Amino acid sequence: MTANRDKSRALATDGAARIWLPFVQAGLLRAQSRWRLRAMLHGAVWSMILGFVLFCALGATTLLLEGEAARWLPRLLVAHSLLDQIATSAIAFVCGLVVAVLATFLLAPDLAALARAADHRFALKERLSTALEVATARPSDAAQDPVRAALLADAEQSASSIDMRALVSLRLPRAAWGVPALLVTALLLHTVPPDMFGRATPGASAGGYATPESDSLS
Repeated sequence: MTANRDKSRALATDGAARIWLPFVQAGLLRAQSRWRLRAMLHGAVWSMILGFVLFCALGATTLLLEGEAARWLPRLLVAHSLLDQIATSAIAFVCGLVVAVLATFLLAPDLAALARAADHRFALKERLSTALEVATARPSDAAQDPVRAALLADAEQSASSIDMRALVSLRLPRAAWGVPALLVTALLLHTVPPDMFGRATPGASAGGYATPESDSLS
């Protein structure tokens, strides 16, 4: 039983010794997660803008051109039904969001890039990036070097004294202000009567105006 305890302590000590920079790694991983979250938020905003722009374009095309649009416009921009316009805009939003999510995970910076960014942001004189490089290149069975130990300890102290949340902010892009503007535009386009632009509905044009032929018959 004593041998099992000694073995467990040895494994715990060996596992703890392999974590050279716990504060640095934890802070950089947190910054990486915040970067991905910010990228997804930006992607969601731009996907919404894409969907609303397409929805407004479909509404304006239907309102201004009606049947004439089918002659020379692409079929994507010809959607007379409101449900068709909503469905097309929703598809554009989903496609944009999928591309944004894929780009988020494919283009996310690694820990080394975030360490360099943190050194520049907090004026750490390359403490984090150098310590991370030294800790990564160091063999697991290498003896503790006093110079390396001092370098890693200095990086740990620097990492514990800074707020990694300041490295990656979660602010929305300025383009987010365009979302409510596009929403209002979309609502206006679908509440404007068709005859405002000189294109009355067939029923109104047939029943609301008298033609010369009808006057002569009466």
